[in-house]
Amino acid sequence: MAKVWGTSETYGHGMAVAPIAAWLIWRQRAQLAVLTPSVSWLGVAGLAVCCVGWLAAELAGINVVTQFAFTGMLVCLALALTGWSVAKAMAFPLLFLFFMVPAGEALNPPLMDGTANATVWALQMTGIPVYREGMNFALPTGRWSVVEACSGLRYVLAAAMLGALFAYLNFERWSQRIAFFGVSIAVSVVANWMRAYLIVLVGHFSNMKWGVGDDHVVYGWVFFGITMFVLFWMGAKWRDSAATGKAGPSTMDASVATHTDFGAAVPLPRSSKGKRRAVLAGTLVCIGLIHLVLSNLRDVTPRTDFEARAVQTFPGLIRGPITVQPQFAGARSTIQGVLDPEHGTELYLAYFARQEDGAEMIAFGNAVLPESERGWQVLSRSDRTIALEGQSVSILEWHIRQGNQERLLWSWYTIAGIGVASDYKAKALTAWSMLSGNGDHSLVTLIDTRIQSSGERAFGQSDGRAQDLARARLQAVAPRVQQVFPR
Repeated sequence: MAKVWGTSETYGHGMAVAPIAAWLIWRQRAQLAVLTPSVSWLGVAGLAVCCVGWLAAELAGINVVTQFAFTGMLVCLALALTGWSVAKAMAFPLLFLFFMVPAGEALNPPLMDGTANATVWALQMTGIPVYREGMNFALPTGRWSVVEACSGLRYVLAAAMLGALFAYLNFERWSQRIAFFGVSIAVSVVANWMRAYLIVLVGHFSNMKWGVGDDHVVYGWVFFGITMFVLFWMGAKWRDSAATGKAGPSTMDASVATHTDFGAAVPLPRSSKGKRRAVLAGTLVCIGLIHLVLSNLRDVTPRTDFEARAVQTFPGLIRGPITVQPQFAGARSTIQGVLDPEHGTELYLAYFARQEDGAEMIAFGNAVLPESERGWQVLSRSDRTIALEGQSVSILEWHIRQGNQERLLWSWYTIAGIGVASDYKAKALTAWSMLSGNGDHSLVTLIDTRIQSSGERAFGQSDGRAQDLARARLQAVAPRVQQVFPR
């Protein structure tokens, strides 16, 4: 998590979360000093669940889940060692720790779509002609694209953290806190729409001299800062007067609030001390056992016959560069080339085993259409089900275009002989395969072909007929992939 905080502008706020949580607990020290700690077996049970979740996510290589599980282990351990009354008093600071987790990438597509819709609508309402094609749109003065950095995710996450903290410190009733938290997120989304619209206006009226480089990032953060300042200023107008000077989530006796005497704190019963030691010892043993199990399950021997089987299965494969070049770094072995030069049918296979950080099949940067291939425009991407050796397999079908060339592309993952299209299902299947002792042998498959070859074009095939013929060519290749995958 610390590595992500230091390298990502989107998640940079994470490094401030733990110090803020510690400060929130420190300001409650007078209230906490008079509470009797105890052992909570609910916390112990939660700790065990988080340990198991961490193990499964670590096997599947799902970093965000391992990080949520790790943070949950901290929270549950605090509950287990201090008891319900103490943990309840520290509930918000403990739950605030979850803002440390670099999560939210799944929100990028809908946020990007919302930003593009709002920007184009605002331009049309102000009389500026605009033509939109996917996430790209053109004005008379130039072209613009809504990329992941424009989605507003960094604004939403920062606003969520700051909004939650402000609501906790300034409101007593949970209904008010939740309402302000929701308003903070909504305002951050709308603010990003306004930011995108204003930057396009600046670029348009300056004839693309301003707002088209790194300066638009500066404009965006300045605009976001002003927006949050106005929001918090308005929130301060309606804050509870009792909440402004409180040192905890509930009203304390004046003598307790003004006098902190840790020497007079309620002593911990001897029986609770023994239970706490047992919980700590059990936690350490549990973590040690999980690491031992993890190392044993990860001891997978990669297959060495993958390339030989691929060449045997596809004897006519002309190995070399292909038209659409995917990126799957860390693969044990990669096979790619042309199967049918006449129709431009191509094949890409990437074999993964003994996956670890930096050598995972599904990881940041690995993609069917990576950044280097963004010259291809995605006209459609849909889920399909095909039959492979009597088994129904879910795949992704891509209809892409670059210039005058259109291609149809099928992609899917195969884990333990089962084909899936979803990244999430592939991760879950990888974890299950490893837990069942079958290892993490996995295969990425990509087959593509021209939608309309020269011969088909000469006979005047319709677009629908051309796509059907392209699917038939891909369907003829797909079952043979099952013979390559090492089971």
